[in-house]
Amino acid sequence: MNIRHYLYPLFGSTALLLGLQLGSSSCKSSSTSSSGNSSQKSEVAAKASSGKVIPANIVNGGKTAKSGQGQPGSAWAQDVERVDKQIAARRTRAEKSKSWLDWERVALLESERARLTGDYGSYVRAEEALTAAFAVADKGVGPFSTRAFLNMRLHRIAEIEADLKAMESAAVVTTKDKNAIIGYRADVAYYTGDLKRAEKLYVQVAEAEPVVRNVASLARLYWKMGDFDKADKFLDRAVVLAEKARKSDRAWLNLMRGLMKLDQNKLDEALAFYKAGLKIQPGYWLLEEHVAEVLLLKGDIDLALEKYEDLVVRTNSPEFMDQIASIWRERGNTSEFERWRKRARGIHLEHLKLVPEAAVGHALDHFLELEDDRAKALELALQNHTIRPGGEAKEKLVSAYLLNKKFKRAQEVAVQMEVSGWKTADSMALVSLAHEMAGDADKAGAARDVAQTLADDASARVDWLRQAIAG
Repeated sequence: MNIRHYLYPLFGSTALLLGLQLGSSSCKSSSTSSSGNSSQKSEVAAKASSGKVIPANIVNGGKTAKSGQGQPGSAWAQDVERVDKQIAARRTRAEKSKSWLDWERVALLESERARLTGDYGSYVRAEEALTAAFAVADKGVGPFSTRAFLNMRLHRIAEIEADLKAMESAAVVTTKDKNAIIGYRADVAYYTGDLKRAEKLYVQVAEAEPVVRNVASLARLYWKMGDFDKADKFLDRAVVLAEKARKSDRAWLNLMRGLMKLDQNKLDEALAFYKAGLKIQPGYWLLEEHVAEVLLLKGDIDLALEKYEDLVVRTNSPEFMDQIASIWRERGNTSEFERWRKRARGIHLEHLKLVPEAAVGHALDHFLELEDDRAKALELALQNHTIRPGGEAKEKLVSAYLLNKKFKRAQEVAVQMEVSGWKTADSMALVSLAHEMAGDADKAGAARDVAQTLADDASARVDWLRQAIAG
């Protein structure tokens, strides 16, 4: 059972550090917006203003993520309640003003709500708000920066560059806009596997604008390249910069530090960072999920199960259902395993229909580890890799090829991943297994040695995959 699920690519990535700090960008560019005559604009805006385009309870499998559910009065619950009130007020204002700036603000608030709750419905409503913004904006004007931001969050990497060019073509391009463009292009390079270009751009933007998001992005890059010392150095800088930032940024930095320690199999240190984050933002589901994960890895299965069940009540997240299903499978309880697997599968498939680029990686984890349909797992892995062919996607594609016993293809992708500079304990363990299954014992041994220097349990992390291949 591979229980190391890292949810942060969607809900805790560098994109969240932009958060509501992201400013409006009144780009007067040569790019055309979704403009039309005034009646068409009003119609589009009216659809978005209803707030009923994709109800959250449908997106989340029949339940709505509610502020305070499971943690009444917590800082997290208060944050959700605050954002909900802001969304309602801003929607009302946007309906009256017909201003694209107000619709942009709705989109940003919905994105913040999605980060806080894990509710895919908020992302869909954010998209609808941006559609309304461009519909009422004049030609060549609109929230291009915010659309790039949302596309980054939803892993629509290929759609980002057009908006960056629109920003560059504006009549006035501020220094902040220029830095944002560099940061976005660094993120695109990171997610598409061009780590050398990503490093160059991250260094450039961190020097030009040394704020939390830029410095933390550079730290994340070095972490994923296996340079923990450099990653720690830049995380230390980010922590200092975050002293005057939002508490959600400070909590997220503890999450990030915990994830890096988890990647090194330093469970106690990881748990300490997660708990520190929860002191800053009590009740935040993403931190609590990783507390449960560490408890599971440390063998406190009953308490981990209790925490996952509470998280399901609060968020209805299929990822937590996957974890519960895995626990019941390990315990030999087939009926409970099937019940939770079926419930999770249904929501994963619904998410794939609504926001496929954002949901595919999470659905892929489900099919890799819990379903018997290996062909479907490979299909999703290829789709995920097409969207963002970076290290994370390559790890999953190697796993899917191995699971389908396509050993040469697995080896080819594993080599590409290693050559790119992506070097995590998981990736090097997969490189080793791919070489082993392709019949190259020497390369398998060398990669295994590297993996073990990154985490002392690295080889054990692919045991589930080795067993599945043999089965």
